[in-house]
Amino acid sequence: MNLGKDPLEGSPIPDIFASAAAALKPDPSDGHSLPFPASWLPALLHHSAEPWEAPAVVMAFIFMWRRSNYCRHYSSSAKALVDRLLVKHVSTPPGSIQVHLVKDKNVDAASQHRRSATGSALCPRQLYMTYAATRPSSLPDAPAFQRPNGDAVTSDDVTRTLQRIASSHGACPPTLQRYKPHSLRKGGAVASRALGYDLAWLLREGRWRNILSIEPYIRELAEHNCAGHMQRLLPNVFGTRGAPV
Repeated sequence: MNLGKDPLEGSPIPDIFASAAAALKPDPSDGHSLPFPASWLPALLHHSAEPWEAPAVVMAFIFMWRRSNYCRHYSSSAKALVDRLLVKHVSTPPGSIQVHLVKDKNVDAASQHRRSATGSALCPRQLYMTYAATRPSSLPDAPAFQRPNGDAVTSDDVTRTLQRIASSHGACPPTLQRYKPHSLRKGGAVASRALGYDLAWLLREGRWRNILSIEPYIRELAEHNCAGHMQRLLPNVFGTRGAPV
């Protein structure tokens, strides 16, 4: 696949990133997590312990979600456990899957959608529809992702899933512990950039506050050969390169 000239080639942006990165305080939700490789996604089809795992992980990857977008978590402002992604926030019109994200961490609400990955076993629309048909509750205000006992999925649940997949691919401590929910946000950003999406698209779709926030993702791009994996595993799910889907 010929992606043409790198939009950053000859640009001062990489140098700006390099000088600014050292002065930036790391994102506390990152915790030095490693990007989840696109090539590991098929393992979810064979090593999932619970029905929510494949749709939640694939969707968090391609939508570049924060853990608070789809996992039950404690909100300091509400002083309670909250679920931000509910059944009513996800829809599956023909040919795509659409998600409404509520306001999170001073980031405005947003609507996201991705095309169906035609012919792929990892099609997010098909995975979600299959899971939704058997989840414990489909009431509009129920959590979108639920364990078989009806409890909402938490970040600890996602961490256990990712580390089980990482272990099946040979990851060992201490590297193993670096796969956590934020790994999906990182992995999706790395994969999108590898496919040729520009920085403006990444900022909008990932809801990052500024361009410096995604510097680590771009820096790690060279270490992950994922463009081919994305085209093979999730064909056309991101739409035309560099254009909104």
